[in-house]
Amino acid sequence: MAVTKLRIELEPTPGYHETPQEPYNIWGVLSLVLLKDNERETLFELENTWYFDLANFKEWFLECYEDILTEPMLIQGMSMLPSESLAQAHARLIDREFPEEQEEEMFEFDSALYNYRRKHNLRFGLPGVTMPAIYIGLNHGSGEVSVFNEDEQWAYQINLEDFCTDLRQKLEQLEVFKIGESKVPERRIW
Repeated sequence: MAVTKLRIELEPTPGYHETPQEPYNIWGVLSLVLLKDNERETLFELENTWYFDLANFKEWFLECYEDILTEPMLIQGMSMLPSESLAQAHARLIDREFPEEQEEEMFEFDSALYNYRRKHNLRFGLPGVTMPAIYIGLNHGSGEVSVFNEDEQWAYQINLEDFCTDLRQKLEQLEVFKIGESKVPERRIW
């Protein structure tokens, strides 16, 4: 049985020139792609609508790498239901209500939920970019990428270790883009 791989791809806009003050800000097409049995399915794509701050994304991912690989969604004893995706579980948990006298418990719960979201939601790695809340992590021991909102709902089981290893290697290669270089390569860099 073929394993579904998840990839983040970035193709800079041809002719884009960096400014020395912002060597990691790149205009281009950023895509989230599933690969299975020699087929590609684009889950999400941002095209030349904003620059991507790759230094920030790199910092976020390397900080959250281990948690993405190992941390289950367990928020103060509440976990995912068997049929939920990560994104569905987050939507359910964020709507949890507390009695007025449990304000401290509500604050602790909300803080724990925010901490999980900060480490597993791709938007935190790409601040300022308009995109859905895309969650990546463990769902009952299996890797998953998912979205759950009014406009779209999807979830895919993925090889999480492969995704994290591939992305980490790509981000570590970003050291080649140093201040003062004239431009980003005019080809897909990931």
